[in-house]
Amino acid sequence: MIKYIFKNNSNIKISIIEGSGGCDTQESYEFLGYNKLARKYGIKILDVDSCRLLRLTNENALAYREIYLPEDVFDSYFISVPSLKDHTITTVTLGLKNLIGLLPKKHYGGYWSYNRSDVHRVGVDKAIFDLNNYIKIDLNIIDGRIGQYGSHLRGGRKFSPAKNLIIAGYDALEVDKKGAEILGHRWQDVEHLKMIDASLKCELKNGKIK
Repeated sequence: MIKYIFKNNSNIKISIIEGSGGCDTQESYEFLGYNKLARKYGIKILDVDSCRLLRLTNENALAYREIYLPEDVFDSYFISVPSLKDHTITTVTLGLKNLIGLLPKKHYGGYWSYNRSDVHRVGVDKAIFDLNNYIKIDLNIIDGRIGQYGSHLRGGRKFSPAKNLIIAGYDALEVDKKGAEILGHRWQDVEHLKMIDASLKCELKNGKIK
């Protein structure tokens, strides 16, 4: 992706931002080779837990009427890049759920050992719904080269043969619907997809979306 972006515009500034769930994000970057990637291409690597934050409010939110999110996200073209995976709680974990990684642990940890564990206190699907009202995903690219079914945890199994596909589009919800379908689910049975779809249809009906 970095090479493709630079091929089309070498002057674009690229940042990768992440907040790891079960370990230190900086350790993940080093172990998985992201720091090496940053040095090779001259891009920025951002840790959600050390970013400058914005305080935002939304009286219509289901779980987070007040929220703290990384400032960098709101001054950029935002691309969500999830893997194609099942999830034991939310059925699938794709582009829309990916936004949970943007919650800083100093505000959203502490419920249990998981760094963003507060989403389990308020309800993960509700948290996903709120996050996608605060943040607009400009491009959703699901990495389905392998795919994982059954669980997002170690109990999950990679597809064999591998799915060998990439699902991408500017409508993040529709991309996730297709991802859910490829994983073998009806998107209507995925609670956060159903909630976001209903909300968008309501806004369209009331003339809030043009």
